[in-house]
Amino acid sequence: MAEVKISELSVGDWVRVINQFNAQIDGYHSESGSLSLKTRQGNLVHYRLEDIHPIPLTPEILKKNGWECIAVGDNGPATPKEHYNRYEKWRCESKWGYRDLFFDRMTKKWRLSGMNCTTFTTVHKLQHALRFSGFEKEIEV
Repeated sequence: MAEVKISELSVGDWVRVINQFNAQIDGYHSESGSLSLKTRQGNLVHYRLEDIHPIPLTPEILKKNGWECIAVGDNGPATPKEHYNRYEKWRCESKWGYRDLFFDRMTKKWRLSGMNCTTFTTVHKLQHALRFSGFEKEIEV
């Protein structure tokens, strides 16, 4: 599984601990080099950074969080046939507006609309993109 760096994490990010359970970052203890994590049950546990892994972003996680696949396409006249239906467009709406998320079926990467130069494959990176875009949306896994 992919390695994660402490500089890539923020409080509230979802991560996987030793491929056993998912938890949210609660804090970092520099003196011990451990992360404080909050489990789904609300318990605080401490693990080393080496035990922390990113959670892959999947359609199931998106659906669970209110995202809906609203289009599959890129079938315009200038699109080569091998690229037809390359992209999936996912939307999440709230009282503050909406955000569109695109999945490239060829590269297997996601990108948030308006942040075209940044692609990602993990839940915590989606959380960062949503925060950066100013969209108030809590993600649950």
